[in-house]
Amino acid sequence: MDYGSIIGGIISGLFTFLGVALTLRHQEKVRLRNEKLMDEKKNKDTFDSRPRFEITSHQPLKDRLEVKNVNKTDLDVFIAKIENVKNDDGRLWFDYDQKILTRSNWTSVVYLLQNIGKTEIDHIYISSGLPKNVAMFDAKNQEVDYFVKNGLLNYSVILEKFCKPGESIKLTINYLIEKVVVSNLGSAMIKIWMIDINGKYWAQPLFAPENKIYNSFRTSSGDLRTEAFIDEALKCFENPMLW
Repeated sequence: MDYGSIIGGIISGLFTFLGVALTLRHQEKVRLRNEKLMDEKKNKDTFDSRPRFEITSHQPLKDRLEVKNVNKTDLDVFIAKIENVKNDDGRLWFDYDQKILTRSNWTSVVYLLQNIGKTEIDHIYISSGLPKNVAMFDAKNQEVDYFVKNGLLNYSVILEKFCKPGESIKLTINYLIEKVVVSNLGSAMIKIWMIDINGKYWAQPLFAPENKIYNSFRTSSGDLRTEAFIDEALKCFENPMLW
């Protein structure tokens, strides 16, 4: 028996196997690297084409009754300072200034916001950026009166309207004349949430009542639920240590 030939064949086969294994390993690394590069490019393209608003018109604070065509506003919201919170046998009661119930006590700022991004927006939410101190109500109907009279909390208003690239929405923000809540310490008073037609979530801080808005950034449905809806906040009001 020619053991040399056998050993040579085994060694040759081993080198062949190692060569194939190394080739496959290299190909896998190349594939993963290419996939990573493609994902990075896709993410960059998504970010570069993201929806984002630019302020194209800003009408400073004025008496609510002086605002023209206020009924034609896409989003009409009231910002209310939370004066006090009481726990009545497990039911949280939120106190607001009762002067809110009289419209002549309101002052309003009006924005025209244009989608200068490259992606269409499917849904828009606007929410309070200071949930510990400020509530938000829909001012287009009697929601303000109902929530204030019944001591209820609300943080956001939805606009179910498509906003294509280049299109604009009109936003009116109302305050009690003597209690205009402003942005402070770098925290935006308002946050605009956008769900684009691809199902991606974006947010954009608006420093109302100023003529100032930051750029949009990627966020998630979880962040929207946590910040724009009241469930988590109610837990914090019940146990202030959670703030």
